[in-house]
Amino acid sequence: MPPPTTTRWEGCGCGGVPVTGDLLAGLTRCQTRYGRAVSGPCPTCCPPVTVHCSRVTDCSHPAAAPVRVPLRRPRCACRVCYVSTSKVLLSTTSVYPESTASAFELAGRLGYDGIELMVGIDPLAADVEAVSKLADYHGVQVHSVHAPVLLVTQNVWGSDPWEKLERSGEACRQLGADTVVVHPPFRWQREYGAGFVEGIRRLNADYDDVTFAVENMYPWRTPGGSFQAYVPHWDPTDLDYDHLTLDLSHASTARMQSMQLVHSWGDRLRHVHLTDGRGSFKDEHLLPGEGDQDAWDVLAELGKAGWDGHICLEVSTRRARSRHEREVLLAQMLETCRKVLSKGAPADA
Repeated sequence: MPPPTTTRWEGCGCGGVPVTGDLLAGLTRCQTRYGRAVSGPCPTCCPPVTVHCSRVTDCSHPAAAPVRVPLRRPRCACRVCYVSTSKVLLSTTSVYPESTASAFELAGRLGYDGIELMVGIDPLAADVEAVSKLADYHGVQVHSVHAPVLLVTQNVWGSDPWEKLERSGEACRQLGADTVVVHPPFRWQREYGAGFVEGIRRLNADYDDVTFAVENMYPWRTPGGSFQAYVPHWDPTDLDYDHLTLDLSHASTARMQSMQLVHSWGDRLRHVHLTDGRGSFKDEHLLPGEGDQDAWDVLAELGKAGWDGHICLEVSTRRARSRHEREVLLAQMLETCRKVLSKGAPADA
């Protein structure tokens, strides 16, 4: 099938332009092969931009038409086209109880911009060489690595927490990723916790091509009251970290508001786990919009600000009764994410 001859450009009134030259060279093979249109700032009335394409592997899927192409400019010079530099990633945990391999397959099929690898969630996820081959096979880039610092991954990559973080940084380099997501230490990791803030600053200084971003957590709530499970604290706001990860479900569990954290953290915010919660003592990881965090408004705020970090969908899809139902949920979330980011407005606007 020949490549597409015209494209539909959102916000511009020129009615479409030929896809030729550098723009055509920027399209992924499957987009040109299946003849799907792309959308973004119009090259006729806007300055040249660098195109970074999303992959589409099955153009019979509804998510494949049209394909939205992220661009490097946060706001087009014509003041009409809205674009975002943020990549929309799929966490490998979002397909649980399916495997890491399934996450790569779905991310490629649905057109996600890449993957966040949760190290150790299954045996394959701790084998960086195997993950690299999987990424190449599906044509899906790993952009962030979640260090194995969960209770269920305490023995992955040894027991030394600093070694885990360093191996996570090296995994990023090997996979072409740029962000390591880090939880603060558990309170029983006293030595690790005592030097954690300074140690994270050291890692960010040592790895000039990788960002170590500390994630907000929450107090553990019990019938007897709250339990401070993390040191120096579950809330990173007042601690001297250079880079932070915002998890909306964790904010809900902590009975905080993510929008306030976005404003409070400013340019320290480097990574987002897009999800939701209803304030339960459980870390719910609901779909965005299902909880109390105004998730789509938070995303719109980031889009309007021209924020350039990664948006990682980290949700529970265990409700899905079939593979198809899980795929539909993840496709809908991706479509809404791109709509909100590109327009800088709430999904129902």
